[in-house]
This record gives sequence, structure tokens and C-alpha cells, in this order.
Amino acid sequence: HQLRKMNVINCHKSSTPLRSFRVVLPASTAPEKITALMDAVRMYAETSSDWTAAAVVVMGAEYEKGILVLDATLTSVHARHEEGKLDLAASRVYIFLHAYLRAEGIE
Repeated sequence: HQLRKMNVINCHKSSTPLRSFRVVLPASTAPEKITALMDAVRMYAETSSDWTAAAVVVMGAEYEKGILVLDATLTSVHARHEEGKLDLAASRVYIFLHAYLRAEGIE
């Protein structure tokens, strides 16, 4: 048996695509660094050619694991049926997050 993924999208009624990115930080991360990260993600979205806006929220802390979890939800400029462009834009977000966290020493 072979399974196929098929989607039917009404381009006139489909909402703007959103993508969520889970960001895991050490629980010891300073609050000002968390705020700066949240601002940087928003700025990245607003200045990117792939995204229009971002909402970043703290989802919670898992102190037994020593982590804080953030959720960054970005609004795409690409249509929902342009999966290749959406995936490429998502990859760029992951690269940005990785580079930002390394540059700030948050690992």
C-alpha cells in the first residue's frame, strides 16, 4: 500500500498561514535576555520578506528539566498552497534562532 498526502485548499477563503516554533531555553536565562530574544524574533518577522508579524509567549517552565519553553508564532506572507516557500521560510527562522541564541550565549 502506498499513502499519499493530498490537500485541498480554497485560496480565496484560506486564512493567512501561521507557523509556530518552540524555543527551549535554560531556566537560568536572565529575564532581560528572554525579553531581548522575544523582541529580536518580532523584529526579524517584521523585516523579513517571508513573515509579517510574530507573537512570542512564554509557554511555561519545566524546572525539573531546567528549561523554559517559549512559543513563537509567525504570520507568513506566502499563500497556504506554497508549501515549499513556507518550509524554506521556516528553515530560515530556525537558522536565525540558532544564530541568535549562540551569539547571546544562551545554550
